[in-house]
Amino acid sequence: MKKGKRLLALSLTLVMALSACTKPSEPKGGNDFVDWQLQANENTTFLLLYSEERANSKVLCNCYSPLIEYDKYGVYQPAMATEWSHNEDASEWTFKIRQGIQWVNQAGEPMAECTAWDWATGLEWILNYHKNQSKNTAMHFEVTKGAAEYYEYTKNLDAEAGKATTAKDAKFLEMVGIEIPDDYTVIYKLSKSVPYFESLCTGACIYPLSQAQVDAMGVDGVFGQQPNNMWYNGPYVISEYVQNNSKIFTPNPEYWDKDCQLFDSVEVKMVQDNLTDDEMFMNGEVDRCDLSESRLRLIYDNENDPNRGNLVQPRGVVGHSQILINYYKNNLDGTPDVNWNTAIANENFRQAIYWGWNTRDIWSYYNYIDPDSMRTENFTTEDIGKFSDGTDYVDRVEELIGVDRSVNRWESGKAEEYIKKAKEELSAQGVTFPVELAYYIKAGDQGAQDFATIFKDSIENIAEDFITVDIRTYITSLTQEVYSNKYQSCGLASWAADYGDPENFLNCLIAGDDAAYFGNRIMNVNSAEIPEIREVLDTFSDMTRAANMIGDLDERYEAQAQAEAYLYKHAVIIPMRLNATAWSLTKVNGFSTPFAAFGIQMDVYKNWETSTETYSAEDYARFEQEYNQGK
Repeated sequence: MKKGKRLLALSLTLVMALSACTKPSEPKGGNDFVDWQLQANENTTFLLLYSEERANSKVLCNCYSPLIEYDKYGVYQPAMATEWSHNEDASEWTFKIRQGIQWVNQAGEPMAECTAWDWATGLEWILNYHKNQSKNTAMHFEVTKGAAEYYEYTKNLDAEAGKATTAKDAKFLEMVGIEIPDDYTVIYKLSKSVPYFESLCTGACIYPLSQAQVDAMGVDGVFGQQPNNMWYNGPYVISEYVQNNSKIFTPNPEYWDKDCQLFDSVEVKMVQDNLTDDEMFMNGEVDRCDLSESRLRLIYDNENDPNRGNLVQPRGVVGHSQILINYYKNNLDGTPDVNWNTAIANENFRQAIYWGWNTRDIWSYYNYIDPDSMRTENFTTEDIGKFSDGTDYVDRVEELIGVDRSVNRWESGKAEEYIKKAKEELSAQGVTFPVELAYYIKAGDQGAQDFATIFKDSIENIAEDFITVDIRTYITSLTQEVYSNKYQSCGLASWAADYGDPENFLNCLIAGDDAAYFGNRIMNVNSAEIPEIREVLDTFSDMTRAANMIGDLDERYEAQAQAEAYLYKHAVIIPMRLNATAWSLTKVNGFSTPFAAFGIQMDVYKNWETSTETYSAEDYARFEQEYNQGK
């Protein structure tokens, strides 16, 4: 059974165990909604084109409107494009843009009409090194004619000249595969057949930007824009913003979809840790919460707890979390950490972690009721691609790496031999044991501290005197304080696909690419020097690039699966848990919200069904049944 289907089935089987005598709640219509977000996930940018993190897109997807969007079933629907089509081999896509839609300022006042040229401006911005610093370029490098060449062209310009370019410049239109035949038609010309291009349109790489805004504010002004001076064409504007405290969304009076249901206001309260939202929900301060391990235990273990019958698992962002290894770590004085770098380059050392790390305690931390539902063996997620015979891409990857779901990795007995070999080989190279692993959390975040303690114990239990975990803290920015200095030994990270193809995952890790998000940000794959790991990283990267050039989907998925399987066979990254299974108390019908295995639109506060009372497990079983019947 598919993992996702198993989770849905689980919610039904647990209903009788969890349900109290709770009446179904009545929908409350538009009104107001109060949400929450961790302070550690505060926006680092308000420019969607620059965002590659859900912490940013979770907010900004409400401020911008894409060409097309998906509904609660993941079916594509018209948005700013009223219709679209492609040629026979799906290498050219044409979109017709709505007429008369306005960009507005924070006060909802019209600033300029949104036209086809705004998608050209958005693309030029993304591909311009001096404007967007390579963010969101990877997808275009793979599919858009001339994208990589234009990026290199701008990179070779001085900053002033680079910032002066526009989408109407002859150089851009000559080099890049986009055509604007009139103000309401945009044509993307691709370097290959891209049948999944619609899914690309739901990610940040294909969103509009008004040249009128750039002219008014300047490149640096747009790059550093804040809610009070940004331009909006999405369902909401951010009418109030207090950093690390709150954001308030109110409807955009010029939004194109006049028939949709929007809240009168949405307030997002920033909280210090993932324990605070539990208390705020109990106090009626927010309309949903993801339960911490301690709160979930208290509720579940007490049959008389009034919330026991309200425990549900809403659909969440489709993604997996994994340990991403830093292959070029620095000490705090800026010198290379030779002990760590030598150890982690050794394949037996990595395999010892891969096969010896018992992650079940971590699964229990996130899902006390059913920890085994958190199991994953992959970086990619199901439904990201299917072979012509119906086989899910993820199932093929598991087949290639020989996954036996009757036993967990650490139960296989394989770790002992890897540990022995690693100690012998590395001791001969001067590595001292236990090897220190530096793991960073935000100072003052109790939830992060609780998780770090479990992580430390589980890693150190791989073997005696093998690895020791040093829990360190940062103050404000993990990226600026830690990752940019290469202080971390690893990072725990997850990726939800921007579009429907495995390359969107694999390209995050490859060497030799400025746009490889995790490869550059956490893993430092380009800096790794030791030949043993250098060869592995380069081989994976070459396999991925070759796979991405294949047009036939069956051949493409097979080659991509071979590349991904290579990751695990050499323990380059180590899968940890499935994400979308948090137990919650909520006033949101999660089956009414936008949902797909990719893109950034699942967080748009549009057409949500909510209630004045907490939904029960019985409610959710009914929602699920109605949802499945409506597919």
